[in-house]
Amino acid sequence: MRKIFSVLLFSFFFFIVFSDCSPRKDETKEKAIVNYILYCGPGGTIDSCNAACGATYGETATNANLQSLTSCTSACSTNCNVLSLFLQFSNLNK
Repeated sequence: MRKIFSVLLFSFFFFIVFSDCSPRKDETKEKAIVNYILYCGPGGTIDSCNAACGATYGETATNANLQSLTSCTSACSTNCNVLSLFLQFSNLNK
């Protein structure tokens, strides 16, 4: 009984190790480009993204729209940064 259990256990681990060995395509570059296009909005610059935030939540910050306006402009600073997009591409090519 013990020998059968060890053979089954070995077979199980052998199956687990070799069953998930499939190559995965790296989609980092495609995702970076799609995020830049989607989140930067029309124009593709931080200024156009901030203008879209202002059009959506208002040009001036009030108590009612402060959190939404801040998160929108923060997303613009993060996603529309051409330098970070360039650095991401340069790291991918190493």
